[in-house]
Amino acid sequence: MDQRKQVGVLPLLKPALANVVEGAGQAGLEPVAVREAAPRRHGEVQEVQLIRWQQAVDRGRLSCRASADGAGSTVPVDAESTVMPPMRGEIWEQFTVLHDAAGKLIEARCKHCQKAKYASPNATRLLTHITKCSDVPPALKQHYNQQLNKEKGQQNVVDIDQEEDFEDTLLSQTSSSINTKRASDNAIPASPLSAKRQRSITSCLDIVTKEEKQKLDGLFSKALLSKGLPFNVFEGEHMEAAFKALRPAYKLPSSKSFAGPLLNQEYNSIMNLVNVEISKARCLTVELDGWNNNRNEGIINFVVCTPQPFFYKAIEPGTQRENSDFLSEHILCVLGAVNAHKVLLLVTDNASAMKRAWTLVQKVHPHIHAIGCGSHGLNLLFKGILKLNVLKELISKAKAIVKIRKRRQLNAIFKSKQKQHYGQSATSLVLPSPTRFGGAYFLAVSLQKNKKALGETVLTDEVDVPHTVRRNVLDNEGFWTVLSFFVKFVQPIVEGTHLIEADDARLSHMVKICMNTKTLADEVLNKESVIPLGAVTKLKDAVTHRIRQFCIYDIHLAVYLVDPSFVGEGLRDIDCHRAMEVIEGLARRLDLDVDAVIDNLADFKTKSNFYSNQNMWKRSLTMNTITWWDVPISHCTL
Repeated sequence: MDQRKQVGVLPLLKPALANVVEGAGQAGLEPVAVREAAPRRHGEVQEVQLIRWQQAVDRGRLSCRASADGAGSTVPVDAESTVMPPMRGEIWEQFTVLHDAAGKLIEARCKHCQKAKYASPNATRLLTHITKCSDVPPALKQHYNQQLNKEKGQQNVVDIDQEEDFEDTLLSQTSSSINTKRASDNAIPASPLSAKRQRSITSCLDIVTKEEKQKLDGLFSKALLSKGLPFNVFEGEHMEAAFKALRPAYKLPSSKSFAGPLLNQEYNSIMNLVNVEISKARCLTVELDGWNNNRNEGIINFVVCTPQPFFYKAIEPGTQRENSDFLSEHILCVLGAVNAHKVLLLVTDNASAMKRAWTLVQKVHPHIHAIGCGSHGLNLLFKGILKLNVLKELISKAKAIVKIRKRRQLNAIFKSKQKQHYGQSATSLVLPSPTRFGGAYFLAVSLQKNKKALGETVLTDEVDVPHTVRRNVLDNEGFWTVLSFFVKFVQPIVEGTHLIEADDARLSHMVKICMNTKTLADEVLNKESVIPLGAVTKLKDAVTHRIRQFCIYDIHLAVYLVDPSFVGEGLRDIDCHRAMEVIEGLARRLDLDVDAVIDNLADFKTKSNFYSNQNMWKRSLTMNTITWWDVPISHCTL
């Protein structure tokens, strides 16, 4: 090793560097080192440049020779050229590089293929080329592939230029040797880095990636659609300002995006989940119903139950008549899409076109049972009851009493009486909805709960009270007696409607609801009633007709017979026979031994043999019916 390298070139270079800096200053020139280090003073620059040259000598890239004047001064000389290029990684060894006269890198050419040339090369581009070049040996290519993958996994960190790192470190180390006054006037904050990698400058910025924006758009779309909000709900100056404060880099989608691609994306996502659930189900029910939207456009909705209900599709008839042919065509289309062999039940309303469509569908799929909607049937039953003159007059009087709310002073008096008698548990007076006939029941109940407050309100002298309202409120033997009868009679129908509309409703519930209603009608007929005898007869006829014609079908009886909660309780012999015919038909379709099924049904009905276990029947009171049949007794033919 050169002796000058061993002892260090720092003492030798100091005079030369000082002459260079001083001469440049006299000539009006600004040395490159001085310009790059500005506003550093010359003393600092000399110290930094000298130590950098010392490191270059240690690496063998720089040597020293005596100056031409023989004065013993030395000047640094680059081992390869007068310009010292920066240190580079091993990837550069695979390329031939060219520099211009100023030492600037102008070209890099692959040593393997001699074809790839890069006018502005960088390590990443060169690394990518080597991993794809066909002339590179496989072992070498595998090595650089691993290096490239490693760099891709560290995209959030950047390499700090080694020489800048070295220079900053030297400044911090030599700061103690600089004059205190000069340091206080011209000091540069020193931040020595303990490592050669640090987080990217973008890590402190709010940046939303493409994947993150897609996720956020989807979440906002789902939130908007699940609540039925308008598509422009997020538009407006104040809404945009609020979201800017939360996430400045995120831009909310427009109403057109919510109503277009995002809506389609969410629909496709949900339908994929629905189709998966439908495909896993062993048995299906298809329901459909028609209605008019806010624009008075006709729409027919299809719902598929597994038994969990799922919206499947909606069609717009438009100018097409909704006759039996049109309806049966679309029903068969849905049946084919969900696998008609798994469909056991078809549920519609009681329109004549729908009932004719039942026949057309059953000609193609005779195993499907078609029935009317239970909730719709109970609402029609309630509507038929309200047609009786005595009950129609009762509801008219009740509405007139409730409308005292529209008289400001009278309503204020009523509110004060309510608070006095009932406190915070007071019940508001309600009017029935024109489309939900069960609303008449809640009208009557609200009057019953406010009877005392109403009585005191109509006796006030502070404001005029309508004569008919006062008379009806004070008529205990007439109005309130009939009102109590009405509430008692229709209560099982209203409660049954809510039960049958629940997601966990069972066909057996419909049979029990109709039994309770029919029993009440018989009791009214067999004892002295508060309504005329002619009205009682019409009431019973209305209940019997509606139950027989629309509410109860053979499939209802079969389900009621095998439901462990009821076990056919209260069924007549003829009803049991109808139920057994349905069960036998299902057994034949499933290729089961019909005789074995009937024998198993007899044991179930009498709770004998296997079904004599009392713990099993106790579980039926708390366990879902389907689960009860699947888990404890899944081996039984029934």
